[in-house]
Amino acid sequence: MKKTGNPRILFVEDEGVIAPFYIQELKLAGYDVEFYQGVDSIYTALASEQRPHVDLFITDVMMPPEKSLANEPTSEGLLSGLFLAQKVRNTFPDVPVILLSGLTFESVRESASQFAMRLENCILLEKRQTRPRDLVNIVDRYFRELVLESGQKISVFSRLFKSLLLQPNFYGVGIDLKKLGKDTDTEAKSGH
Repeated sequence: MKKTGNPRILFVEDEGVIAPFYIQELKLAGYDVEFYQGVDSIYTALASEQRPHVDLFITDVMMPPEKSLANEPTSEGLLSGLFLAQKVRNTFPDVPVILLSGLTFESVRESASQFAMRLENCILLEKRQTRPRDLVNIVDRYFRELVLESGQKISVFSRLFKSLLLQPNFYGVGIDLKKLGKDTDTEAKSGH
């Protein structure tokens, strides 16, 4: 579908409590936001011949799998958003993805973090650390600079964890020195 007007954001959340605050802030910032409540509603839209145009995809991680993901290993819905993000990426290969979740379980946080690192142009944000205005700032920066980053400071230990290769190589598990050397504070100051 042809792109027209303001950037289009598809926002998926199963609960209608927090999403309206994010959506309202995004709309006030000039974005065209289309809300889908739950997995089945977005699957239906993606399967239709009149698929929605999308410039950015935002989804909750923990949602009931509903019918669309009933046969997927979603850990009873704890990982539904990851399967959904992969479906969107398969349909729209270049669309950036923001995983926005409460992440109350450590295992879910780890799975979502690893998924975001594997899926290019994807970040994970925790709702409790991301106010609606913060989300707008991240989205604004993406559309201005085509850089999708949370803007949150990353500790040395976090950089070390993220630099670990997720797939074993010939020598076993290794460290990606390029990722380890990234200093987000320096990048943020220099604007890169």
